[in-house]
Parts: sequence; structure tokens; C-alpha cells
Amino acid sequence: MNATLLSSSMEKLDLDDDEERSNKIRAELKQINETLKLTVMVKNQPYTSLPYQYMPNWDINHRPPVFLYGLGLTFTEIREYIVRIGLPFSTDERSNTLLYEFSGYLDELFGVEKGTVHGIFPSCRGPVVFRVKTNYYCDLSDEKMEEIEVTCEREFKRRPMWYVGSARKKDYRISEADFFLSVE
Repeated sequence: MNATLLSSSMEKLDLDDDEERSNKIRAELKQINETLKLTVMVKNQPYTSLPYQYMPNWDINHRPPVFLYGLGLTFTEIREYIVRIGLPFSTDERSNTLLYEFSGYLDELFGVEKGTVHGIFPSCRGPVVFRVKTNYYCDLSDEKMEEIEVTCEREFKRRPMWYVGSARKKDYRISEADFFLSVE
């Protein structure tokens, strides 16, 4: 499937084009829509880079679920890291204090403003995600994001990834009507 073709199709579609081009775009939209079901999104997570269709697009009335970009860690990994580094935190995974303290530690480690990193349990099964941005919002520069990625690799032997965060519905497919109205 080619999200780039859909993107360029959205930008360059001339409604006076021939029927063949419109049919090609419809086929591409159908293919991309198969990836816009929540079950597919969850099954394929985490993502190293977020596919185009998982970004909001106001022109076609497309509002996918919130995706979290951050460091995904299990409670066992968090506890092991705390013990290895010697942080004076509780290792009780039932405690919200652990997530709060560890999020604060990551703020300092990443060199970002206090409260930037949030430990979140995604609505869909997975690790605790210490998120630094979402597909809807990021106030960090590209340079800062690169620094955070390098720090994660050095400290945790992995890079941040994209996880399904919160979803209000199970189907995020783009309707042909919304898509074709956006290019008129």
C-alpha cells in the first residue's frame, strides 16, 4: 500500500481527470482504509514511524485515534532500570507515584521542561508509554526529538516508538465523499 500516492493524490487530484485516475485513487483509498480499523492499528503496533494515514487531516475530516510517541517500558523494565541506576523511587507497580517519579526523572534525563513526559497506560494493551508527543501535538523541536531518541537508545537500548493511545471508536476509515469533497 502506498500512503504517498494517496497524499499526492489528495494534493493533485483534478476532478476533470479521467475515470481511470479516479478509480486508481478509489482503489488506493480502499487499501488504506483497511489499515484504519482499530484492530489493525493495535495488531501492528508499535510503529517506528507513523504511517501517513494515522495523522489527522482536517481537509478530509479525518481524525484517527491518538497515537503516543515515546518510550515503551514494562513495569519489570522500569524496576530493573531504577535498581540499576540507584534511583530512590518506589518500585511498587500499583503505585501512580512510580509513574509520576519516573516521568519526572525522564524530564530531567531528556532535558525538557518538567511535566513534558507523561507515563500513560495506553487504552490498548501494551507497555507503559512515557510519551513525549502525539500525532496531534508536539511542542518539541526536531533537534530535541533527536536528542531524546539518542538518549533512549543509550539508556534503554531502544528508540521511542508510536503506540495507539486512546481511541473513541473502532473504525477510522475515510469516506469517499469526504475525500473527494476535499479536493474540489
